[in-house]
Amino acid sequence: MADRINGPQKSPNAEPAMEKRMLLAFLLMGAILFATPYIYRTFAPPQAPQRSAAPANPAPQTEQAAQSAPETKQEITQAREPVAKAPVAAAKEEPYTIETDVYRITFSNRGAVVRSWLLKKYRDSAGKPLDLVNPSGAAKVGYPFALAYKGQKPSADLNSALWAIRPSADRLGIVFEYSDGRTSAEKSFQFHKERYLSEFTSRVNENGAGIQH
Repeated sequence: MADRINGPQKSPNAEPAMEKRMLLAFLLMGAILFATPYIYRTFAPPQAPQRSAAPANPAPQTEQAAQSAPETKQEITQAREPVAKAPVAAAKEEPYTIETDVYRITFSNRGAVVRSWLLKKYRDSAGKPLDLVNPSGAAKVGYPFALAYKGQKPSADLNSALWAIRPSADRLGIVFEYSDGRTSAEKSFQFHKERYLSEFTSRVNENGAGIQH
């Protein structure tokens, strides 16, 4: 009996191995297709920034800026110029007295100073109200609240000038004011009816600039 000759026998594991290789190939191709845009974006050369076109005629804008510059400079100059103050002064020397429950203070408008400061509830050796101002000493060194300067002095002698007097409505305060148009000054005093507390402020200006005192 003749033997049957059969063709080559296929291994039962051949087909699964082929399918695995094809599946792996598809996965690799999909990965390459997915990653290609990111790889290109990473290594692509950066684009040069676009330059905006310059205006064709910049001359009118330049001329406008040049015309506005002097106006700004002029405004700054005018703002820095001191405004002259109208003259303010008294016609004659006169005293002014403020009296509270604890004080009796006598001012003089010549120099806007204190000539007498009596403490009503305190007595001196003669039994009189104690005066904080020593007349003999004040004649040598100046009366209280006379102006002394730390540097530049004003052109006007404010310690001998006749200041204008402006009393407060409650008669517990007074404002002294002086100006000759160049030098201006002000002193303000405020007292309390039943307290020893008092307030004092002063200012001196020369051509609009403050002078330390």
